[in-house]
Amino acid sequence: MVIEELEDKEAITDYFVKKIEAVKADNADVYAELGITRAGYIGRDCVCLSQGDKEKIQAAVIFDIEGGKIKRYDLCVPELLEVERSGVYPI
Repeated sequence: MVIEELEDKEAITDYFVKKIEAVKADNADVYAELGITRAGYIGRDCVCLSQGDKEKIQAAVIFDIEGGKIKRYDLCVPELLEVERSGVYPI
């Protein structure tokens, strides 16, 4: 869980490297699923993430894209966004 904003490339890279190492150590399948939000950022496309149990969404990610690059990445608790699923894809 990330409590504060990660604002520079080094902090973001460090977070993702540690997260990937933790996922590998858990040896569980990871799923990414397209979805849409029904609360918070209402009507926004998002990515729903699950680890181990694909039926339990553990996080929702909302991206802001500018110039073909990710400008902002918000990792959210899915209950706050009332995420609606639209398909599961193992990664």
